[in-house]
Amino acid sequence: MYNPVSERVLAARIHSKHINVSVVVGYAPTEDSDTGVKDDFYQQPTDTFDELPGHDIKILLGDFNARVTSDNSAWPGVLGRHSLHSSSNDNGRRLIDFCAMHGLTIGGTMFQHRDIHKGTWLSPDGRTVTQIDHVCITTKWARSLLDVKSCRGAD
Repeated sequence: MYNPVSERVLAARIHSKHINVSVVVGYAPTEDSDTGVKDDFYQQPTDTFDELPGHDIKILLGDFNARVTSDNSAWPGVLGRHSLHSSSNDNGRRLIDFCAMHGLTIGGTMFQHRDIHKGTWLSPDGRTVTQIDHVCITTKWARSLLDVKSCRGAD
């Protein structure tokens, strides 16, 4: 069962014999977007998460245009130590706050990889690589993630 919440957010629930999984997919506004647009975007997954059954495994994934810090001291359980970035941008802080509020761990920061396997966006000039796409999972189930990394493709 799936529910297109908006042009930027989709929710789906996968039923199984033992446990259900709720997946929310998002496509966040860019870093340069107005604060109001970003606020409106993050309100949609917040409302969606508030409606999900509490016992489901919750997964949030998508392009959040969010650079999150590798300094996990202020965010234990939310961030690992292996982000591509040393500091967060505004979208990154918003994603971290969202994950903290909903008990999620940002999976791409949990696994040590070479930088080429962390970056999810390459600038047109080929000089800037960022990690802006993320997979987040209920912190209780974070150890169920076996790996999160980017694979270089044709682009």
